[in-house]
Amino acid sequence: MFLVCFLFVLSFPDYASAYVDPGTGSLLFQVVTAALLGFGLFWRRVKAFFCSLFGKKSCSCRDKEENS
Repeated sequence: MFLVCFLFVLSFPDYASAYVDPGTGSLLFQVVTAALLGFGLFWRRVKAFFCSLFGKKSCSCRDKEENS
């Protein structure tokens, strides 16, 4: 819900005498990329934890870890 409201506010900006540095796009790209990769690694560890907790034999996380 917050994201929808945030995008709505950004879609109707008022006139502003502001300057956006050209490096801002690069910074935002790096932040989004790092967040997605970080969440992916975090999710893989959480999934592996629950697989080991419940003792599933055919867990894709465990199979990948044993093969590497």
